[in-house]
Amino acid sequence: MTVDNPLVSIITPSLNCADIIHETAASIFSQTYPYWEWVIVDDGNRDNSLENLEECEAKDEQVKIFKRDREPKGAFACRNIAVEKSTGDSFFSRYRRPCGFLLPATENGHNEAVQRFWFCYLPNAVL
Repeated sequence: MTVDNPLVSIITPSLNCADIIHETAASIFSQTYPYWEWVIVDDGNRDNSLENLEECEAKDEQVKIFKRDREPKGAFACRNIAVEKSTGDSFFSRYRRPCGFLLPATENGHNEAVQRFWFCYLPNAVL
């Protein structure tokens, strides 16, 4: 992407999140910023999370699924793998439950919940 339109990589480790995958996907697909990719790393799901995610991947080329290919297990390892696999200029991930929601922006352009629960890493940002 360009400086004016940086690609945002939405990083999601996935472990048994089938109960919220569709809501998570809907929240990501409803974003108004069009320059994003959703990078998901499967940490060995034992429910139907992977199947639900593969449905999302089949519908949108911006969704990319990878399987954890090394030890250790866990959300932090999966986030690291996702960052390695991503092509974005910035990264967006969630600290609490691995699968989660992106909420629409408010009038001032951001959402308080996003500020509390998400971190954004902008390696090339000029602040």
